[in-house]
Amino acid sequence: MPIKRRNFRSMTVNLSGFDIKKQIITIAISIVFILVLVGITFTSVESLTSEANEQSRVEQLVSKIRTATYKQILQHEMKVLNATETSTHSNRTTYEFGAFLSKLFTGIEIYNLQSILHQEVPGYSVMAMELIGDRNQLDIYAPPVETPPPDNLFSNEKEDNEDQKPEPPKKPKQEPTKPKVNYTEKPPVLIYHTHNREAFLPELKNIKKANEAYHPTNNITLVGKHLAENLEKLGVPTILSSKDYWVDLPPGEYWKSYVHSKKEVEAILKQHKYIPFILDIHRDSALRARTTVTHSGKDYAAVWFIIGQINPTWQYNYQFAATIEGRLEAKVPGISRGIWAKKSGQYNQDISHNSVLIEIGGVDNNFEEANRTAEVLAKIIADLYEDMVIQGQ
Repeated sequence: MPIKRRNFRSMTVNLSGFDIKKQIITIAISIVFILVLVGITFTSVESLTSEANEQSRVEQLVSKIRTATYKQILQHEMKVLNATETSTHSNRTTYEFGAFLSKLFTGIEIYNLQSILHQEVPGYSVMAMELIGDRNQLDIYAPPVETPPPDNLFSNEKEDNEDQKPEPPKKPKQEPTKPKVNYTEKPPVLIYHTHNREAFLPELKNIKKANEAYHPTNNITLVGKHLAENLEKLGVPTILSSKDYWVDLPPGEYWKSYVHSKKEVEAILKQHKYIPFILDIHRDSALRARTTVTHSGKDYAAVWFIIGQINPTWQYNYQFAATIEGRLEAKVPGISRGIWAKKSGQYNQDISHNSVLIEIGGVDNNFEEANRTAEVLAKIIADLYEDMVIQGQ
């Protein structure tokens, strides 16, 4: 009986040199980012203050990498990304499908540097800020920057104050009595400052470093005062707390400012039946190019809105911030730098659904620019007050 011979077909698998090169380069870039950021971020974990300092350095490093720069790097090594620069339907489909697969299997958005850091650096997703507002008009690599002050910045303050002799009190000038708003008829808005000593470098003498832009009196509370005065002029009763929490903070525990400011807010709430809006006004640490916008020939201090996602009802606070931001952008286009959320933050926003942290300007802005923004913000708050409180909307 003849034996049948079986013919076996051979199969050859060709690996593209481009695919191998792309994978190697992608892995190499990721490793470099991981090593650099881990070295910067986790050099010191002995205290929360040092951790906050390292985090701010990472944020400053990331914020300096523009979207276009990172895009060019990726396009140079991953040729498929060049499809976004063409107008053909097939190329667009290829890119969109590749971006979809990247997001699906790795969680990485190919043009979002922070998404790589979130995936590769332990703890980064908890400490970092995430933009939750409209991304279309914003540089997503520009989160707010916090630069905590050195622990010894005001270590000699007590000794200096003891050496200075107090000036005799001056006789107050006679001023016409201003009619007081009846809080029983119109509930007040509350403005306070958790980081009350945050200051502006142009308004300080002999101070050049961002982490030293702090002052006992010449600080962000003056912007809050200007905001309160403008609200009062617009018929909105306002409570302004300019309490100095610094004196209650032990060295190295700047992060506890929120613990002390929360006690202040709760004490004020006990004195009033209803406070519809609570605004915590801060100054950011980003530089002038990111914190200034020009509109109709005038410079305004840019604004960030910060939401803490530890708060279980943070979505309400986000909606409040989004309402303010939308109206603010309508008056001064480009003034908002977005609504940012932090998974590890709360910012006392569990107290009220209509509580929000607002950063006005950065270390390079001045009072004129910050106050100009405060005036616009006052008009927005006054309109919201009319809609939500007076009209009951």
